[in-house]
Amino acid sequence: MDEKESSLDEVEKSYTELLSDLTMNSKPLIDCLSQVAGEHKFAAVIISRLIEENVAKAPPNLKLTTMYVMDSILKNVGE
Repeated sequence: MDEKESSLDEVEKSYTELLSDLTMNSKPLIDCLSQVAGEHKFAAVIISRLIEENVAKAPPNLKLTTMYVMDSILKNVGE
């Protein structure tokens, strides 16, 4: 495994953990998830897949919270 693959694996693991902590509408955590996405633009495909999977598996009361993460990334990270 080369350095880039290792880095992608680390981003995937840490972002998955952060998403699993999103159990309520928490602006600080949403901001953190958005910031991490901005700092790891090279892993945008992985991060977007993780968010998509989270929306799909989240209980109905948490789907909107995950959508807030997407909204925050779009507003604050762009590109």
